[in-house]
Amino acid sequence: METRVKRQLSQSESERRQAAEYGLKLLEIQTEMQNRFYEEQQEMANKLEQQRFAASQEATLKSSLLSSLTAEYEAHKTENKNKIQDLEARLERCTTKRTHSLQAAVRLCSCMRTCPCSVVLHSSCCSL
Repeated sequence: METRVKRQLSQSESERRQAAEYGLKLLEIQTEMQNRFYEEQQEMANKLEQQRFAASQEATLKSSLLSSLTAEYEAHKTENKNKIQDLEARLERCTTKRTHSLQAAVRLCSCMRTCPCSVVLHSSCCSL
């Protein structure tokens, strides 16, 4: 009976030792998994931060490019507006000059029809 009790005690002790080893092994696995989780979490956080930084840099670059293009557009717009105004002024001057020239020709023609000197115009009979 004593040997049976010793054997049961020994078996019980062996099972406890084995359970403790399994528990220790589970604890090691859990710790290892937590460490891997933490490392992966850090890697993901670092990648996310890098992506945010890259996106921020890209946004800054695009904003700068947009400002530059907007300024260039406004400069061209102003330049074209000034050219249009200059062309309109030149057109107005040419139109006015041509109108005056045509009016003078009409007056000359009228004067020639009513002038008593039929061949030669004298400054005394027609003043232009």
